Parts: sequence; structure tokens; C-alpha cells
Amino acid sequence: MKSRLPLAALLSVVVALPGSARAAQFPGPDLHPLLQFHEHRLTFAGPVPPLFLVDDDLLVTRGGGLVYTQVAGDIFKGPFGTRVAQGVATPTAMASLQTSLGASHVGTLGGECLYSFPGPVWVEGNEFVISWYGAGNRTSRVRITDQTTQAPCSPAVVTLLNAVLTFRDRALSDPGITVFRTP
Repeated sequence: MKSRLPLAALLSVVVALPGSARAAQFPGPDLHPLLQFHEHRLTFAGPVPPLFLVDDDLLVTRGGGLVYTQVAGDIFKGPFGTRVAQGVATPTAMASLQTSLGASHVGTLGGECLYSFPGPVWVEGNEFVISWYGAGNRTSRVRITDQTTQAPCSPAVVTLLNAVLTFRDRALSDPGITVFRTP
């Protein structure tokens, strides 16, 4: 019971946050977990440091409820900022995510694999972790890293990663999702 207290406390705080009509419906009709996504990355902002840390977490429930947290900032000078979002994804967004989960056969994926992250200059040690929760006790977890000791990711894993990133980015830009940021 003790291990559930922090999650229950977080959900009670997030549910209490003000927001739009869809956000006010949170947590959605089904609170069972569907997907958890964790991203940890370090990026250079330019040819010379600063070095930025971005640490994200996203929880999506079967009913479309979502909670997103991000901590980001310059690891040498600070400051670190926080972004928190909560709400209910649109039915279209959920259908697209569910289609991608099915197409990638998410229940059969697992382990760790290598992926060369696109975008800014990356520092080794970046990772994405996707955890999926199916019916009953079915789960899968895949860790996607830039560490060269791993075998390359399969096309299914790359497709899944892109689908989750697209879902997250669209959710955060959806006016029906409430987003809070540190000033």
C-alpha cells in the first residue's frame, strides 16, 4: 500500500488542477494504464556548451487520460524548469496511438536496442523507455538507447517510438490539454 501513495498523491494533485472542459473530465472513463514513456536526454544548445538535460515522463490511460511531467535545464548553470500537463486525449489521437501499438505488435517487443537519435548533437547516455500494459497481466518494456553496445532497434520499435513521440507532441499542443510551466 505504501508504494501506491506517491502515485495517488500525484493523481489527486493533477486532477485538482484547473483546465478546460476535456481536462476537467480527467481521469477519463478508464484509469487502467495503457502506456508509460520515459525520455532522458542531454543536448548541446550550440557548438559550445551549455549542456541541457531533459527528463520527461508520460502516462496514458486506456480511457485517454494523460499526465506528463518534464524537468529541463542547463546542468552546469541551471536553472531547471518544470512543465506539467494533464487532460484527456482526443478520440482521434487515442485511435491513432492504438493503431500504432497494434501495428508494432507492442506486446511482443522487449529488451534494449540501439537507435541513433535525430536532432541536435547527442551525448551518449540518452534513452527512451516505453512500457505497455495490456489486458490482464500482459506487459512489455523496451529501452531504446544510443549506447553502441546494443543491437540496432527493429523497424517496429522505431515505428512505435515515433508514434509515441508524435502522440506526446500533439497532446502537448492540444488546447484541450492543460499545461503548466515554471516561469
